[in-house]
Amino acid sequence: MTEFDAARFSITVRKETTEDGEMFVARVVELPDVAIYGETYDYAYEGAIETIEAAKEVFDESNQEFPSPEIGPKNDFSGRLPIRTSKSLHRSLVLEARREGVSLNAFVNLLLAREDTISSVCKKVETAIGRTSRAEVVSLDNVESATEGTSHVIH
Repeated sequence: MTEFDAARFSITVRKETTEDGEMFVARVVELPDVAIYGETYDYAYEGAIETIEAAKEVFDESNQEFPSPEIGPKNDFSGRLPIRTSKSLHRSLVLEARREGVSLNAFVNLLLAREDTISSVCKKVETAIGRTSRAEVVSLDNVESATEGTSHVIH
């Protein structure tokens, strides 16, 4: 059995504007409810490591299975995500990106960064608009209203 290593998890740290000003925010892909805020990059990263380790202990104490680091090394991914979508969704995304004053690529990246998994966004949208097919989800306004207020922080 290999020794537990919190550094193997997918941790992202980026500077964000919060109600308290500019802060670094660390998130863990495998633990979507984790968000650690810090004044420095290192503080946020170390906070994420400590949170992963603490969460692992809690899971172990309650005999629950802890998520494993599922994503390989960074060089396994190109950073490209070519997708096809409906013309109506494409149009909605382009119009919203223009309203925000950013490129379509930057806007889609922002949407993807808001939630750790597309699946959770789709489930929230489907619940919010009462649809059962992901193909029916075409309005960006529905995505935004369904995802408002869904952030969680573990201290």
